[in-house]
Amino acid sequence: LRWDQLNGDEISFTPEQQKSNKYGSSIMSPLAVEVVAQQAHSETYVFHRDGRRISRWLLRDWWNVARSKAGLHDLQFKSLRSTHGQRILDAGHGIETVQHQLRHSDVRTTQRHYTKAPTDRMRVAVGSL
Repeated sequence: LRWDQLNGDEISFTPEQQKSNKYGSSIMSPLAVEVVAQQAHSETYVFHRDGRRISRWLLRDWWNVARSKAGLHDLQFKSLRSTHGQRILDAGHGIETVQHQLRHSDVRTTQRHYTKAPTDRMRVAVGSL
């Protein structure tokens, strides 16, 4: 994440930074905005090591240590993205909101991954009949 990508709680993406090869943006949660605000400024990167970009290998190592300390050995990094999308839906927002937040170029991609109704919601729906 680079400082020039940020505008308040919005992160902007260029075509080179996305699989869809399009411009886009995402909104950060208030907690994420707070975490970013606490970062020491470097010229370029929000999260950095001595002003340099953090390599994916170092980030992976840090993730593994944090996951181990939390006792979440089976939790995959990509699961955080899925959880984020599902929480948006669980809060009552539409599938299009998830599509835009996760920057899916086609709503069918979002529907394929996020429209499976959890068992508890199915029980409530069937119970209301």
